[in-house]
Order: sequence, then structure tokens, then C-alpha cells
Amino acid sequence: NHPGIDVGRLIRKSKINDLRKKYFGQKIFLTVGGVKPRRGQDLVIKALYMLKKKRGDFHYLIAGSIGTWGERLRKIVTKLNLEENVTFLGKVSEKERELYFKLCDIYIQTPRMIGGKFEGFGITYLEASACGKPIIATRSGGDEDAVINGKTGIMVEENDVNGVTDAIEKLIDSPSLALKLGSNGI
Repeated sequence: NHPGIDVGRLIRKSKINDLRKKYFGQKIFLTVGGVKPRRGQDLVIKALYMLKKKRGDFHYLIAGSIGTWGERLRKIVTKLNLEENVTFLGKVSEKERELYFKLCDIYIQTPRMIGGKFEGFGITYLEASACGKPIIATRSGGDEDAVINGKTGIMVEENDVNGVTDAIEKLIDSPSLALKLGSNGI
């Protein structure tokens, strides 16, 4: 058995108009959780660098406590000239978390195994699905128990920056696919 979530909390109506205005005209990508190497936010950042060569109408929000790894990620963002496309939100309240899930167009979480340690069952995937969001995830740890490839999201291999880039482009370029995956998640 896997843990569940309070779907009612995530489907009640919230005011996100201010956030929508802040990111107007941009596709919003979101990752929620610990900012650490195993969570793979660096893979998303590198994928966005590749995406930015073709388009710049996106913004990546990283919600989670920023530690040493977060500072390294900030340096990567600067080095890749993505400061206008990436925001580190830090730790967010439960209410803010709900708003960001509802705001995002794609939920992306790309964990990987490091030193024999891996991410367990991904509650955040269920939260994204409850909000009708398509998911991009890696085949790592408990991800395949929470995301159904081709039905609720797109699964890519661990550490596959090109795969993450391709999955993002596929969902941006095919709104009907994004809607279908999000609807299936609900």
C-alpha cells in the first residue's frame, strides 16, 4: 500500500490571479521538495538551458529549503544565464504550495539514485495529479509507483538531460497531450 493525500485540500478554489499576472505569458514548471543532489533539480536546470536556445517563454519554480546544494544550483543558473527563468522560492507554506501546484503547467521532478540512496514514493506527484497537472519524472526510486508513463506523465531515464528537454517540449508543443495526462492524473 502507498500513502495517500488530502485531495480536497488541493481541489478547493484558490486565488492565484496575482501569481498568474507575475508570470504572465510563461509556461510554469514546478518542483517541490528538498533541494538536494538526489532530487535532480540540476537536471531540470540543464534541460532548460537547452530549451532556452529555442524559446524563453518559461519559468521554473523550485520550492524547498535551500541549503548548500541550493547555492550550487544558483551558481549553475547564473553560469547558464537562466536568472530570468528560474526562481528559488525557498520553503513555502502549505497554502503557498497549493497555489504553486495550481499555477504550474508542468510538474517536474527528476530524482536519481546517489550512493545507493533514492527517493521513495513521491507524494508530490499525487498532489500535482490532484491538481490536473502533467508530470515529468525519472525512472528512479518510487517514481514509477506514483507516475504512470504515458497516462499521467512522461518518464525519462535517470540523469537524461536530453530526455527531460524532449519531455518538456513535447508537453509544451502538445497542449492536448498535457491536458490528457493531467486529466488522467485526477
